[in-house]
Amino acid sequence: QFFANSLIPFIFIAIYSLIKKTSSLAWVSLTTVSITIGLTFSRGAYFALAISLIVTFALLIKNKLVSSNLIAKIFLAIAGGFAVAFIILIAGASIKNSSTPDITYKTIDSIAEHVSLGTVDLPNKIAPIEPVTQNQETVFVSPGLIEASNTERTSAASLAIKAWRYSPLTTIFGVGIGNLGPFVTKYIDSTAPSTLTVYIYYILLLSELGVIGLLLFVSLFIICFKKLLNYKTVLSFSIFGVLLAFFMQYLFFGSYINVMYIWLWIGISLGITPLVSKTKLKHTV
Repeated sequence: QFFANSLIPFIFIAIYSLIKKTSSLAWVSLTTVSITIGLTFSRGAYFALAISLIVTFALLIKNKLVSSNLIAKIFLAIAGGFAVAFIILIAGASIKNSSTPDITYKTIDSIAEHVSLGTVDLPNKIAPIEPVTQNQETVFVSPGLIEASNTERTSAASLAIKAWRYSPLTTIFGVGIGNLGPFVTKYIDSTAPSTLTVYIYYILLLSELGVIGLLLFVSLFIICFKKLLNYKTVLSFSIFGVLLAFFMQYLFFGSYINVMYIWLWIGISLGITPLVSKTKLKHTV
């Protein structure tokens, strides 16, 4: 998850390079990064990247900054990279777990479930029951990871919401940074771990910083989005795509440590606008 998200900016860097000056290195970079993100098997990253790419491509085409032909080629390169990644995943699982019945089909089913965020579920194949020998290894974890992951996330999020709603003070100011686990253990559920965190970043912020903290955080992104959209350049739209991907990914990804590098891109967004403005002004003059 962390690795997939850290690679998202490089997709947009490669796209920016291709639009400014097409080169073999940029095409190789775009395809390689796409393959790598595909291999991480991070459905949150898949979703965030898809949404941000669609929006960014639409902005670029609408403002006539790139031809639809080049966008189509870029899309095919990214799709091809993911296709290669999925083929590698299927082949790897089939070879490593060759003793598992219908392993290739099960792997394809798992990939379809991840890519569709659990909305596509292929029919189960009923394999013949085979005796298990003493030395036989347990090889394949069956699909269902989506449900397990979602249950874990929603359970933690439910406890966080209860902590946030505990009193008017917690609703407005939250329970305090890093205090969610101890607070839940003491006031909500004594069986919960004291290290409880929520991997839905918006709910984590809401529970620990309250409405005020969440609004300030979202406002920072909105300021960046407005500044970047106002300049209508390839550079500003590329950085906009990076931030939008992170903004969407916060629905799946969180904890303060895991998102530290994202603040770098927020800083770049706020700092790059004067440069974009001067560049645009120079071209206008």
